[in-house]
Amino acid sequence: MTDSTSARDNKHVKAAEDEVKRLYETGIHVPAILISVFQLIFQGALLGWALQKAYFIRRYALDEYGHVIHEFDPWFNYRATQYLSENGVDAFFKWYDYKSWYPLGRPVGTTI
Repeated sequence: MTDSTSARDNKHVKAAEDEVKRLYETGIHVPAILISVFQLIFQGALLGWALQKAYFIRRYALDEYGHVIHEFDPWFNYRATQYLSENGVDAFFKWYDYKSWYPLGRPVGTTI
C-alpha cells in the first residue's frame, strides 16, 4: 500500500468518524447499517416503480387497441417518406395508399 492510498483511507475513516460523532452529539443513535439498508430498500422500490410505469406505458397501445400495428408501423413510415420525397407535399396529402389497411386502403393525407 502506498502512502497516498493510506492517506486517502485515513481521510475516509476520519470523515466517517466525524459523521458518527456528529450524529451521536445530536442525539440520533441510528446504526449506519440500518440507514444503508433503508436506503437500499428505498432505491429498489423506486427503481421497481419506475420499471413498472415504463412497462405499462409501453403496453398501453396493446391493451387499449389490441394486437394491431397502428401509427408506429416502420414500414409504412418508410414508404410514406419515400412517397413524400418523390412526389412532393401536395401529392402526399392527397395520397390514397392502397398497400396499407388492405383491402380498403388508407387516405394518408387525412389520417396522419
